[in-house]
Amino acid sequence: MTRVNRLFGCGLLAAILFAGCGGALRLNRPLAPAETDWLMFGGSPARGNIASEELPPPLALVWEYDLSAGVASGTPIVADSVLLIGDLRGELHALSATTGRRLGWTDLGEAIHGTPALERTIAYVPLTNTAESLVAFDLSTGKALWEREYGEIEASLLLTNGRLYFGNLSGTFFCVDAITGDTRWKYSLPENTSRKGIRSTAISSDSLVIFGSDDGSVTALRTAGGRLKWRTETGASIFAPLATDSSLLIAANLRGTVTALSPDSGRTLWSFEAHEPIRGHPLLTPELVVAVTAGGTMIALDRITGQVLWSTQAGGPLSAGVVESGRYLYVGTLNRECLAVRLIDGTVVWRTALSGRVKTPAVVASGTLYLVTDEKTLLAFRSATP
Repeated sequence: MTRVNRLFGCGLLAAILFAGCGGALRLNRPLAPAETDWLMFGGSPARGNIASEELPPPLALVWEYDLSAGVASGTPIVADSVLLIGDLRGELHALSATTGRRLGWTDLGEAIHGTPALERTIAYVPLTNTAESLVAFDLSTGKALWEREYGEIEASLLLTNGRLYFGNLSGTFFCVDAITGDTRWKYSLPENTSRKGIRSTAISSDSLVIFGSDDGSVTALRTAGGRLKWRTETGASIFAPLATDSSLLIAANLRGTVTALSPDSGRTLWSFEAHEPIRGHPLLTPELVVAVTAGGTMIALDRITGQVLWSTQAGGPLSAGVVESGRYLYVGTLNRECLAVRLIDGTVVWRTALSGRVKTPAVVASGTLYLVTDEKTLLAFRSATP
């Protein structure tokens, strides 16, 4: 299939956006995000990874885009028919979410590991540069509003109530003013050892911000002032983002332990041993907790008791978590496949071969599933059902 960005190249006028040559990225109007849009990792500050609509399988490939560089753990974000994605070469790409046509791109200089966060036309982008590792890029002017030094960032950003929250590889967690880029407060992990980094993406729960870390702890800080509320050990490094709702917090670690905690107190409610490393985010629904393992197992647990409700072999190792879309779960594998699994019982109802391995979660927004492979390709699928 012909690469969409090769078809259109530089210098084209899109209907609502303008993108110049030489790495320019500029919009000529504010974006108007809808409830179905995906503005940060997981789609919300709670990292739900739950689409607002059902995308029934089978799916058909409708376009693909050549990124020309790899992608780490970051997913696309989608707002008002525009898709943004960062790559390991430090480039931020803007595409038409409908057609895959390139609308512009800009080079931010260093690798983008995590998912940016979007507020109106401002894209907040984490970088692995120790000099300028957090950038607020104004899509309406094509220029950076500010750049700040916050150490190497490999986690995705949390944006809520005008504040950015994230940790770095030195074990320091920050709250940053989204308007100015200035530090509001910071917290350093105590007794920091060689396992001192924070790669797990933070979540927001009421007046707390909560994150996992390389030392195996889950830490909850008060959003007002950054004071420690609680800290709970899980026994192994946590790379996967957490998941939460008003009554439950789920953490999964590299030993394969899935731990359910009280968001308010950090008290352990139950734990489950999968016996295989978990790197992808857990999914939390009103009935289930779904975890995926490096051994290729998808496991659904009762959210109240932690008992196994179903277990499914995906046919290949799983590095990324699932996304829920109505009655279905979608996941990509390291065996170069994308699967649709029935949420109620774990039955695989559809699968398709891909050109590359999948290491990042899929995103479902505006009736489309977006998936990135390690062949530097962004794929878009829509339902083939009439």
